[in-house]
Amino acid sequence: MSVFNGAQYLAGSISSILNQSFANFEFIIIDDASEDDSSSIVKKFAGQDPRIKIIKNDHNLGLTRSLNEGLKVARGKYIARQDADDLSFPERLQIQYSYLENRPEISLIGSSAVLIDGQGKKIGHYLKKNNPQKTAQTLTRRNCVLHPSIMFRNKQSVYREKFYYAQDYDLYLTLLTAGKKITNLPQCLIKYRYYRGSLSFKNLKIQKRFAQKAREFYNQRLKWGQDQCNLFNPQTILEKTKVRAPFLSFQTRIFLTHLLKRRT
Repeated sequence: MSVFNGAQYLAGSISSILNQSFANFEFIIIDDASEDDSSSIVKKFAGQDPRIKIIKNDHNLGLTRSLNEGLKVARGKYIARQDADDLSFPERLQIQYSYLENRPEISLIGSSAVLIDGQGKKIGHYLKKNNPQKTAQTLTRRNCVLHPSIMFRNKQSVYREKFYYAQDYDLYLTLLTAGKKITNLPQCLIKYRYYRGSLSFKNLKIQKRFAQKAREFYNQRLKWGQDQCNLFNPQTILEKTKVRAPFLSFQTRIFLTHLLKRRT
């Protein structure tokens, strides 16, 4: 888990992991130079539970680099992700661990989710089917795996740090290029918070641009065996895209409603 100024929901998010039915894990929390009460909240929980390991960034690195700092020290057989404003159901880790233990051909799994708003009120579902072939086909067109729901095998996978956004999507497509299998579980294992203050809400436009670049690199790898990420300057996307909270138009709301109901 990486957190930057996430004090509002942080305690609940941490508690949802500490209260898992599967208890044998290390809980790595990266404090990305928070300026609110996030640091004190993390320290309080760490003082009560030795499974928590804190990484404190001296300055703000952003989500992608912070996650890689966590991956550097992770010693577990599997890596599970969670955002600091989301919640995991108590059986999440046990279900995902058992699935990967019994299916060595699968490299990464996500899950379905209950969608909640800023007050924790249920606003919908994000429902998926367990179908690696269909998941792979969908990923070539759009991201269909919720980042905070994933668990994957700890085999030195890292996020490419030029992807300030859509880093998860780029990772999934990189795994597909390497012949790895990805799927979703139909169970709702997390509560995914979608509200005006969330990163997924505020940065919808810029995430779309980075996702397009991830697909572009994926197609380059299919065609040439390698991509041109080394030539990619992410600042070109940042300069062209205004990062601000978008107003959800009627058409966008209809699209999101359709997305929540779609099963892939």
